[in-house]
Amino acid sequence: MHDGLSRRYTPHKARDPLTVLPPEIAEMVIAHLDFRQIVSLTRVSAQWQQYLKSMPGLWTKLDFSAARKMIPKSAIQKYLNLSKCNATEVVINRFVALQDRFLPHFARACRPLETLRIESGSLNESLIKAVSVLDNLQTLVLSRDCETTLDCASQVLDHCPTLIRAEFHHICFPVNAHRPSWPASMLKLQTLKLHLEEDRGGFTMLSIDPLLERLPDIRELSLVNWASSTTVPSRGKVEMGQLQKLDLVNYHGPIFPQSLPSLRSLAWKSYPEIFRSSQGLIPQSDRRKFGLVEFSAPHSCSMDVDTLLQLLGPDVECLRHLDISHCRGLGFTDLTKIVSMGYIDLVLDLDLSGTEATDQIIELLVPRAQQLTRVRLAATNITGISVKALIGKPDNKLVHLDIRDCCNVSSDAIAFARKIVGLTIQCGPTSIKYGKKLRYE
Repeated sequence: MHDGLSRRYTPHKARDPLTVLPPEIAEMVIAHLDFRQIVSLTRVSAQWQQYLKSMPGLWTKLDFSAARKMIPKSAIQKYLNLSKCNATEVVINRFVALQDRFLPHFARACRPLETLRIESGSLNESLIKAVSVLDNLQTLVLSRDCETTLDCASQVLDHCPTLIRAEFHHICFPVNAHRPSWPASMLKLQTLKLHLEEDRGGFTMLSIDPLLERLPDIRELSLVNWASSTTVPSRGKVEMGQLQKLDLVNYHGPIFPQSLPSLRSLAWKSYPEIFRSSQGLIPQSDRRKFGLVEFSAPHSCSMDVDTLLQLLGPDVECLRHLDISHCRGLGFTDLTKIVSMGYIDLVLDLDLSGTEATDQIIELLVPRAQQLTRVRLAATNITGISVKALIGKPDNKLVHLDIRDCCNVSSDAIAFARKIVGLTIQCGPTSIKYGKKLRYE
């Protein structure tokens, strides 16, 4: 019956694509699929299974992150054999990594490995043993559900000098633990993320200078839940001329703007008490001589306008992304000053959610900010006049507008916005039916 239905509903000229396409073309097409999809294809038929297993190039990226139970070592070894032990990228979770001596054995069997991602588990000694034999490892990512110690992180960096990208998203640091000794040099490392688990007792002190001295080619640095007791690094001692992106979350300590001439993206999400005063944060002698392209400091409640302007730098034409949402320390006058000085003139993505933005601010902003494509004004005091002003101009480039929790925006303004082709609007219910009229000349 099944064969009869197949013949009936299958087109007369239907043919198996793997028998029609040249092997090189078939491999190029299948290579666009992920690991799980390729494994599913092996179940189509015995012919497909044999065909796919004969192509080692399809098995160089092994992803076991979706496993929900222990995977037998024999199954993992099978996929390694299919790649002829030439896998270049492997993603595993706790159901694979926590097997007895699995990680060191896997590393010895797969020396060409370039990328290792561990989604979950608790690894220390096994991880150190594994990376010490991986001579080509360039990317190591330990996700938030993969716990490790600070000492393990420092030893991994020491035993694997080939790393270009290292991310540790869940570092635990016991109270009585010794401070880590960083490797003598990390010449190739370009991206480093050290995310410490949040400590209810406060911050964990990290000596910045010894770490930065060993990162001559660092391009992206991310520190979460750290505090530094050191002063601003001296210009002759720490040179980080390649650093382009700096991400500081709940980081307590001074920053070093003048010794980072290439910095273009700064994200600073801090506890409210960290932004105490601009004079304490950035010394008078360390004025920035360049501008940022991206700046993000959400929920920095105590940041004043002087600190913000010092961080942005004097070059107002560089800024393309600005996020100062929920910065309660910036009042109406401060926002007016930022707009009037031209910092938003060329911004593409602007987030003023939770600030004291009003119709007067938007009225000042609209004729100046001609490049805006995404604007977030959630939980502000704007009315429908601001909405119509932002989207009503003929040369409007806006594609996204967020006005959630804006209680003064009328329903007719929302209806007007929804008629704009290509505009995505986020809004909530409003009790105001009609707003003020706005005329355009």
